[in-house]
Amino acid sequence: MRPIFIASVGNPGSTYAHTLHSAGHTLLAAIASYAGFSPLVISKQLTGTKGRFTHSDAQGVAFWESPSYMNDSGPDLATAWRKWSSGQRADVSDTGDKLEPRLIILHDELELPCGKVSIKTSFGGSARGHNGLKSFLSMPNMKQLEFTRVGVGIGPRPLSREPDQVAKYVLKKMSGEQKSKIEGLAGEVWAAVERIRMGEEAGGKAKAPKVKKERKERGSSHPPKERVVEGLEHVRSHSV
Repeated sequence: MRPIFIASVGNPGSTYAHTLHSAGHTLLAAIASYAGFSPLVISKQLTGTKGRFTHSDAQGVAFWESPSYMNDSGPDLATAWRKWSSGQRADVSDTGDKLEPRLIILHDELELPCGKVSIKTSFGGSARGHNGLKSFLSMPNMKQLEFTRVGVGIGPRPLSREPDQVAKYVLKKMSGEQKSKIEGLAGEVWAAVERIRMGEEAGGKAKAPKVKKERKERGSSHPPKERVVEGLEHVRSHSV
């Protein structure tokens, strides 16, 4: 089985608990409970962070909740992922494929209706405007990492696309109905996790990025351009 690290990004503390922007945290706890894991607790020894964490060595699955604000999620998430994955060994599927540890990130998705999820595996790439993913992808080597994104629907988005109106919407507390719909996704997402553990892919998967290197022209004093990465598909998200 493939080792799995399921992480959620959002905002920390009781003030932001169960706000729409922290839908990833709400779903993470629901999945852990659905799958029979113990409650999440802070475990700096195992993750190098103050994020809440629970895991099963027997199953090779871990759950981690970011302790950082959404826009600054990157450093803690990268630290937790590196520390946990460094202690995991790749497995081999029945077909002989190597199953490397996989990071799965749960984040809010304003473009999806509440109660829906999008699942996409890709090689780093663009955050499509989502500041939590943008922060993570800014960390060293993360743009080359194959990981799975689970967008947790919190729409419909407000009619106005003005930043202050979007922020007001995503930072409000979930209604009872919204919370129930989001927690009700636990079984669907856990089933997807199980498929990924077995070496299958749940949802869409982008092709490996094609890397082009610009050659320096003879006689030119200008340095080569940065690498251009092509062939990636990404989930659309928002900029709050």
